[in-house]
Amino acid sequence: MALRHEEEGMSEWNGEDYPPAGTECEWSDSGRPHIRVLVMGYYGESVWLRRVEDQTPLTAHATLDSFRPIPTKEDVAVEHMKSVAGTSYVRPEYMEMIMRALYRAGYRKKDTSLQEFMDALKDESDSCGGCCWGYEDLRRRANL
Repeated sequence: MALRHEEEGMSEWNGEDYPPAGTECEWSDSGRPHIRVLVMGYYGESVWLRRVEDQTPLTAHATLDSFRPIPTKEDVAVEHMKSVAGTSYVRPEYMEMIMRALYRAGYRKKDTSLQEFMDALKDESDSCGGCCWGYEDLRRRANL
């Protein structure tokens, strides 16, 4: 079988198909946590990789679901926002869309204590008669 090489003029890998040789991406084998790798090349159904962290060479069976693009700062922030927000008040299928919109609008994590956050939430809740945020429910969940 012939080696697959990076195509001339190929744009940045978008996560579809196999990443071309020379691509830095994340890779996982058998459900293990993803690690950052540099794709060195392919031969048949094998892929040659180099772990970015310590330059360790790796050879593995190439499967499409083993690779993913390196998450952007936005992707990391959105995943964190989704994990913090939960799905109690928003349908799960809308959560990512809402969190991306908030991120793109400039909202960022502010270094505040949970108590400061709850105080600010109570002020907001008081201004609308307590109907919007479920302040007391959140307070119970936070054990405050």
